[in-house]
Amino acid sequence: MSNVTTVRSYDEALVTLKKGEEGIKVDNKHCQYKGNEESFNKFVDALASNKTCKKLDLGNNKIGASGAEKIAYALKINNTLQVLDLKTNAIGPKGAQKLADALKVNKSLRELNLWNNRIKEGCVAIGEALKNNFTLEALNLKTNAVGPTGAQKLADALKVNKSLRELNLWYNGIKKGCVAIGEALKTNRSLETLDLGNNKIGAISAERIAEALKENVTLQNLKSVNAAFMQYIMI
Repeated sequence: MSNVTTVRSYDEALVTLKKGEEGIKVDNKHCQYKGNEESFNKFVDALASNKTCKKLDLGNNKIGASGAEKIAYALKINNTLQVLDLKTNAIGPKGAQKLADALKVNKSLRELNLWNNRIKEGCVAIGEALKNNFTLEALNLKTNAVGPTGAQKLADALKVNKSLRELNLWYNGIKKGCVAIGEALKTNRSLETLDLGNNKIGAISAERIAEALKENVTLQNLKSVNAAFMQYIMI
């Protein structure tokens, strides 16, 4: 990815976008969404039709569900953006739903970071979207309380998705949902890196994943698993 230009406001981000920069980071220390909604909307409206920006970092901007909805609108039109960082933005389930709708039609995004957004049941919509999206390669859902149901929907997606190479599910309370993920890994042929750390994976889930790894030929990195889990993997 090309150099990223760091800006201190959405107005400055808009100017940078119009200059044709390929990477933009909005510095959260100097700019937050609240109180700057109008400028944010102008920037995102321009992003929708932009043909040069490939990477956008809005991490910690606290854009919430309303900001996520605006971004989702842009993603439905934009065919250039490849990397989008929305970590720690409190987008919640509603924001996740809007982004999921965008993922169903977007054909350019390769990496999406949604770390720490408390999307909860919104992960169900993301799982459904991944069944129809074949361009996204990396998805970070770390610390989002997706739970067993969300994990099940992601597992269903992994059975048919052919593009996702990296999936981070660290600290999501998926518990028994790991059983479904284990089953999905038996047939998935694209995922290379999977992080299941800090999810209280039980013996049954560990055994299912261990069984899957005997059949899976693409997974190279299984990250953040504990010693109890590893005893099954090493059998």
